[in-house]
Amino acid sequence: MTNGYLLTKENAERLKDCKVGQVQITIDGPKEIHDVRRPLVNGKGTYDIIMKNIMDVKEVLPISLRINVDYDNIAEANKVMDFLREKDMLKHVSPYLGLVEPYNDNYQEDKCFSDEMYSKYNLKFLMDNHIPLQKTYPRARMNHCIADACNGWVIDDTGKIYKCWNDIGISEKAIGNINLGDNYLQRTDLIEKYSSFEPTLYDECKECKLLPICIGGCPHSRMEGRRVCEQRKFYMQEYLVECTKALLKQKHEQQNCK
Repeated sequence: MTNGYLLTKENAERLKDCKVGQVQITIDGPKEIHDVRRPLVNGKGTYDIIMKNIMDVKEVLPISLRINVDYDNIAEANKVMDFLREKDMLKHVSPYLGLVEPYNDNYQEDKCFSDEMYSKYNLKFLMDNHIPLQKTYPRARMNHCIADACNGWVIDDTGKIYKCWNDIGISEKAIGNINLGDNYLQRTDLIEKYSSFEPTLYDECKECKLLPICIGGCPHSRMEGRRVCEQRKFYMQEYLVECTKALLKQKHEQQNCK
């Protein structure tokens, strides 16, 4: 995961040589919004450089483009898609909406979507931009995210290691540092807290039909005492209906091609 500002073609080639298979780049909307929210220290915008880097590296590494959205910028999310189409980048870039949450005091809570509203807007975004709904069909998984994955790590610019990107900048949440050699892991207790949750021991989880695709929900939210349910839980029927339509249409097209 990166903001993409330093992801030049040279750096992308180095990452590829290091066996990095994919990069996720995060933006906060079209240029006029992103540059206000994500400026450099000197106040200059970053959108143009990020998009140039994406165009330069799109054939070196697969790119997942996360478009952070809240109530203030959701109406402009499609402008990003228009830009990607104009530059013929959708063959190599996979865009999706990212739910902004008020962690680390970076966002005002009243501007953030509820899980239910995010799910509603996300489905509309997929349909408006003809993103294959088949890709969103629920699938069973072994863990929820990198935070509860045995090989999931987040590293900041000083070498500190975290289990979740929401913890970056909070020193007491660092589990170690890559600069410490063989002793790089210092907080195995935090690793255990993130990875040891067993959802089948909780009535709310074990009775939930979404458990196989949720695995107990967001580990960070659970540790912070927040609700952890999968966002799609609140709009699942609508997702399934549209996914089914897309799958049937695909099957019909395949049969007609025979």
